[in-house]
Formats: sequence, structure tokens, C-alpha cells
Amino acid sequence: MPRTLSTYALASLDEMKKACGVNLDTVLTDGDNFLENLYDSLEFASDEVERYLQRHLVTRGSLTEYHSASPSDPSVLFLRQFPIISPTAPVVVEGYWSAGAYVVSTTLTVGTDYVAHGEEGKLIRLSGGAPTSWAIGYEGVRVVYAGGYATTAVVPDHLQRVCLSLASRRFAEVNGGVGGVQSKTDGLGTVTRFLPAELLKMEQDALRSERRYYTTGRAA
Repeated sequence: MPRTLSTYALASLDEMKKACGVNLDTVLTDGDNFLENLYDSLEFASDEVERYLQRHLVTRGSLTEYHSASPSDPSVLFLRQFPIISPTAPVVVEGYWSAGAYVVSTTLTVGTDYVAHGEEGKLIRLSGGAPTSWAIGYEGVRVVYAGGYATTAVVPDHLQRVCLSLASRRFAEVNGGVGGVQSKTDGLGTVTRFLPAELLKMEQDALRSERRYYTTGRAA
């Protein structure tokens, strides 16, 4: 059965070929180790970028989270996945646990009871148009939503570039036994170093603004 690239890969196979210097006119067949290595390297890099960011970049679909209001800012909830694909779509309720079941006290209305900042994955509780506290207590809020980018095609370019940079080094490593190569020549000669198939500091720096260091909830 022909292999297909993971739905959650952060770049396309054609972009991967370009990054690795593979002629796009070259005929590659399923089962060919060269093609398999392209698939594997891109999926490996995609997983590594998501692992570093501690979130899914390409959405996994609907998911459920339970949140507890923060004592420092009880009006704000930070979702684990972002952006919210449709900021008007989250199903948000306040409630509590009883005998192992979640009991819904109030179903909230977006725009009236809370606002959603989609790009940041942030929900702000409202009362009379002003911020107010979410339900106090352990996991007083349940949110059902879809977070991440809808498809690989709309993942921002700077995230794709980091993924492809790592993927091309991984491909070089599995194909030829060494990682990417970087050379510098000056008056003293040429220095060559091999770059490992792991996120470099400059790549981590490029990703850092996309990483969430704090969330108020847990995934169900």
C-alpha cells in the first residue's frame, strides 16, 4: 500500500525535496529507501518541533481540557493548544467534579460570558462587559475546542523553515551517516563542522516566541 505523509507533518514532501536538494523531476517509488528517508526525516523533524513547543501545530481535531482559575489572574484561562481554529466555536462550561463525573453548572456564551483571543489561545471571563473571575475551585471550567493550524499548508513560514532545516540534517544523517555540513573559510584556512540532527540553539531561539510556558489546564 503506497505510503502517505503524516497529516501532522509541518511541511510538504515537495518542500522537503527542495530543502534536501532532490530533483523534483526524479521518479521516486514507494518502498525506495531514498523516498522512505525523506518521509521519515520530515516526520521526525515535525515531531521534534512540536515536542519542543509542547503543543500541536497541526490540529488533532476536537479536544477537551479542564481548567482551574489562576489566583494571580482569575479572569484569564490559557488553553494548551493554539491558535483556536474558530474562536467562536469553543464549548465552555463551568462546573465541578462529583463522584467521578463532571457536573455542569453553567454553559457560557461567547461574546457575553467570555471572549476568545484565538491567536493566543486565551479565554477571558466577562460579566457586564468587564473581566471577572472564572469559577473558583479545582477544574471549575471545561473547554471543548480545536486548536492548532487547520492544515500543514497554513503553518507559518518561520516554523516550516525550522522544521525543514532539522529535517534536511536528519535526512543527511540517515542517508550518508553524518548530519548537515557547515564550512567557513578565512585567511587561516577552512573549518568544517557537522551539525547534529537535533534542534540547534538558533532554531530554538526562532521557536521560543511560539512556546507556551504556562497553562491553566490539563487535557482530558
